[in-house]
Amino acid sequence: KRGDLVSFIGGIVGSFEKYAEEKEIELKFNSLKKEIVTNFDEDKIAKIMNNLLSNAFKFTGKGGKIAVNVSLIFDAEENETGDEISGKRMIEISVKDTGIGIEQSNLEKIFNRFFQVEENSAQAGTGIGLALTKELVKLHNGKIFVNSKPGKSSKFTVQLPYEELKAFESDAELSDSEMAVGNMETSLNEEAGTELSNAGQKIMLLVDDNADVRYFIKSHFSSGFRVLEAKDGVEGWNLALSTIPNIIISDIMMPDMDGFEFCRKIRKDERTSHIPIILLTAFGSREHEIEGLSGGADDYITKPFDMVILQTKVENILSVRQSLKQKYSQEMLLQPRNVLLSSPDERFLQKAIDAVERNISDPDLDIDRFAVEIGVSRMQLYRKLNALTEMTVKEFVRNIRLKRAAQMLVQQKMNVSEVAYAVGFRDLSHFRKCFRQEFNMSSSEYIEKHLSDQN
Repeated sequence: KRGDLVSFIGGIVGSFEKYAEEKEIELKFNSLKKEIVTNFDEDKIAKIMNNLLSNAFKFTGKGGKIAVNVSLIFDAEENETGDEISGKRMIEISVKDTGIGIEQSNLEKIFNRFFQVEENSAQAGTGIGLALTKELVKLHNGKIFVNSKPGKSSKFTVQLPYEELKAFESDAELSDSEMAVGNMETSLNEEAGTELSNAGQKIMLLVDDNADVRYFIKSHFSSGFRVLEAKDGVEGWNLALSTIPNIIISDIMMPDMDGFEFCRKIRKDERTSHIPIILLTAFGSREHEIEGLSGGADDYITKPFDMVILQTKVENILSVRQSLKQKYSQEMLLQPRNVLLSSPDERFLQKAIDAVERNISDPDLDIDRFAVEIGVSRMQLYRKLNALTEMTVKEFVRNIRLKRAAQMLVQQKMNVSEVAYAVGFRDLSHFRKCFRQEFNMSSSEYIEKHLSDQN
């Protein structure tokens, strides 16, 4: 889509500034033009830049320099006699470092998957960054090449087609109806409040002491997740508690708290027990894999790994969790109090059900008091309930109230209005509306159906 490539790349470079400070490397971004408005794929360009910058940082030592330059060039094509026959403008992006460089004999191999220079094989790496970058550049109808001076520097250059566009003037030409729809959606989003945004946002937590690996994985998943980073298990545990991520990808060999201990800690705590975990390790032994899976990991992958395989594992795990959500929301809540629970996730749900039932007749049960009774924070309550049932806290409470109301109605000891007030509804018409939405029938129809089923 249309955008300013200069500001977009500048933002990506800016995200590496803190990392550059940590490694004591000078990072600069330069552009000969203040803006270059063109059509480009933000996701692909982000992955390309993140991979090239991660690679530059990997091989540049303390006190080194990394420079990113963006410019417009004229790319001329020549015939066999050397005469210029045509030309077109291209966007040129270069990433130059003062690192260890690449031997001439290795320049042609550098974009091969899993290729690694022998003398630097001790440096950890995923082995597919540059190969993936080349494929992404090709998808963008561009080309990539590298120049290097061994022991001095390397320069990766990406050239992409430039489609000249007028700068954003048509953005202001929205029709009145489009503006009205946009304003209405904004209003609805604002009314949804913090609960919906906290519960619905997908979060991935990366726990790895290798910053290069974190940057590489983050660049791949950042378009679909809010990606958080931790450098060891202790920091990862604190982040997991404070954010309740949808999935965790963790290394095993880390200082302070390794991946095995971190995984066990996540599994034992009711607040985090539902979070799926994928363990990464350089050790491919059967014993390590058994230990990881025995500690509660959902899957296990060895380095170097194919990012496509990792993405597939993430998608498969989240798909299974989606099925569990349906199980909990349809079966666990079907008969409050009449379920036997054993896992930490089920115990958490039972505590939540019990908290609602203790206050079933109180229409003023608010989220803060609900969270205190269960022993979690508001945010932990939002994300845990959503992860297990795909309900907001409000929907969860209403679900329990209505299921209890259905049980009371079929006993025929109270009329509809008495039941409505007994389960915490202030308004009878609101109760009737919610009951029909939940059971697809009115309360009287529900009673008749139950009696006919008994007969």
